[in-house]
This record gives sequence, structure tokens and C-alpha cells, in this order.
Amino acid sequence: MAAESYGAETGASPGLPQFDFSFFPSQLFWLTVFFTLLYLLLDRTLLPRVGGVIEKRGNVIKADIDAAAQANAEAQQALVAYDSAIAQAKTQARAAMDAARAEAADARAAQSAAVEASLAKKLNAAEERLARQRGQDLQAARTAAEDVAREIVSKLTLAQAA
Repeated sequence: MAAESYGAETGASPGLPQFDFSFFPSQLFWLTVFFTLLYLLLDRTLLPRVGGVIEKRGNVIKADIDAAAQANAEAQQALVAYDSAIAQAKTQARAAMDAARAEAADARAAQSAAVEASLAKKLNAAEERLARQRGQDLQAARTAAEDVAREIVSKLTLAQAA
């Protein structure tokens, strides 16, 4: 029935009322009212909440970035401390190795000197034994030569006597 009255008043065929130019001023009025109310609702209630959430997230992100920067600085300090500790440990290790090498060289020299002294003693003892043995051998050779000479002389004297 409403559609019939609409068509009867304007003299046009019934259609969509929003396309009828006679309704445009009231439509624009209500459009303005609803958009103003929507804008005020958004501006007063929803947008501050969204802005607060965005601000909180921004603060959290900034705090996280600051914490990451601080952690990075601490990591850099730890890296520098680690590098210096490594360098110090290498220096101490080199010093310990040099000391161990020097100690080993001293021990080797002392051992070598002890071995040389022992060998010199053994050589002197062997030379003394050799000299005594040579003396004994010479004495035995003299005794043998004397015995041979006596034997020869006794055989010769017996051969001449007969």
C-alpha cells in the first residue's frame, strides 16, 4: 500500500525512494546526523581506546628496543671482556710453555751432564782396567818369555853338554 501511495502522489512509477529527488533533502539530513553521531561516538569512545592501545604497543616496542640495545651493549662489553680474557690466557699459556721449555732444557742439560759424567767415569774405569790388564799381560809375556828363554837355554846347555 505504501508503494501505491508513493506512485500515486508523484505520478511516477513505483521505484526505490532513495532515487527520488524529493527525498534527497531528508536523506542528506539523516546522513549528516548519523555520520555526525558516528564520528562523535568514534572520536569520544573508540578512537581514544585504539590510540591508547597503539600508544601502549609503541611504548612496549620502544622498551623492547631499548632493552635490546642495552643487551647488545652488554654483549659487546662481554665480548670485549672475553677477548681480553682469551688474550690474557694465551699470554699466560705462552709464558707457561716457555717456562716448561726452559725447565725441560735445564733438566735435559743436567741429565746430559750426569750421563756424560757417568760415561767419563766408566771410560776412566775401563782405561784403568785396560792399563792393569795390559800391565798384567806384559808381566805374563815377560814371564812366558823368561820361561821360554830358560827352556831354550836349558835345552841348549844340555845339548852342548852331551
